[in-house]
Amino acid sequence: MGFIARTIFVMGATIAVVATAGCGVVTSSGAGSCAAKKIVLGDTSPHPGARLSVRVDWMTETCEDTGGVNRSARDMRVTITPSSGSDHALGTIASTSGPRFTAEGDYVLPDDFPLGTATLTVASPVGDEATATREVVVTAE
Repeated sequence: MGFIARTIFVMGATIAVVATAGCGVVTSSGAGSCAAKKIVLGDTSPHPGARLSVRVDWMTETCEDTGGVNRSARDMRVTITPSSGSDHALGTIASTSGPRFTAEGDYVLPDDFPLGTATLTVASPVGDEATATREVVVTAE
């Protein structure tokens, strides 16, 4: 094989290896690239008996940021869990609204809810089971 033929062969083989290796290395999923879900509260340090205004953007049934059509998450459960106990159901959100698929609602923290750190959760049981969590500190009035 002549010099030019060897060079073309080696270049072709190198391109094939790089292209194949690139396909094996790229790992991406729609779920990994979807917009993050962040709970926004009206009051970040609530107290027992207080009203909690909860809002979460991008609560979709499935992640469709690669060309599909987003659908609203449904039947979302809103819970709060103290660091030393079990879940307290605050209520539900039937579906989202607006172009950012916003889930929102107002809930009352139970009068007997313990003081200290707790985790607030908004979770949908359908599709990709979209979930957003946020740590809150429950304080005395």
